[in-house]
This record gives sequence, C-alpha cells and structure tokens, in this order.
Amino acid sequence: MGGWWPGASLYMEYANIYSQIWKDKKIKKLSPEGKVCFIYTFTNSSVTPSGIYNFDPEVARVETGLKNSKFKKAFKEIIDNGLIKWDEEENLIWVVNKFKYTPKSPTIIRSIVRELIQSEHSFSKEFLKKYYDYFEGHLPPNYKRKSMV
Repeated sequence: MGGWWPGASLYMEYANIYSQIWKDKKIKKLSPEGKVCFIYTFTNSSVTPSGIYNFDPEVARVETGLKNSKFKKAFKEIIDNGLIKWDEEENLIWVVNKFKYTPKSPTIIRSIVRELIQSEHSFSKEFLKKYYDYFEGHLPPNYKRKSMV
C-alpha cells in the first residue's frame, strides 16, 4: 500500500527499538495492550521517518492481534498519554517522538522536509516547529518559522 510520502514503503524493513523505552515514565504507565499498540505505531510497514503517516486502526488491530475493545482502549491510552496524535478524519497519525530516534542523515532530513512542506496538515507544521533546529538549513528560503504556526 505504501505510505503518506513517496518512497515510504522503501524506508522500513527493520525498526530499531530504543532499549531504554521500558524506563520511560509514559511507557511504564501503559497497560500491556497500550505498550503493544504504541510499539506497533513506530514499527509497522507504513511508518515514515517523521512518524507522520496514514494509519488504519483496523489493520493495526488485526496485525497486533488485539480484540476490538482492547485495541480501542489501548489506542485511546496512547493518545491520552501524548505518545501519538491522531486525526481520525484524515486517518493520519503522528508518533510524536519518532524523529528523536530516527537517524539524522542528510538524505533523511531532505526527504522529511520534502514530505512535510508539501503537506498543509497541522501535524506537519507542529513537527517542523518542534524540530526546527534540525531542519532550518534545509528549508526553502521563503519557509520561515512563522509559517509553522
């Protein structure tokens, strides 16, 4: 199916999981189902380097093996804990800290810039505002911090 940006399906064959994740306060608070659901959001085949991508909750439920009610509760739990942002209307998810654990090569930075400046979605603007220091030198000259409001 591919992802939200061109080349997204080529991005991930393997996903690294930061070993200290289990010590994170937000992760510790999650139910076992919440932990599975959250790890799924940054390890599935549609995820992008920015962590913003099209997301189908039904596919996620099937792939995680969680029953419908458990999945809905777990998904709400990771939203409520600020681990992800979800736009149900657009079927768009943002794994908020995914970029922190993404390699920062120039190629990946350029691909994220292309991906995000083409989007009018508020997640893209929030992302660029949050991680502006990484992207400042890669943004088009007419793309200022104020355009991310």
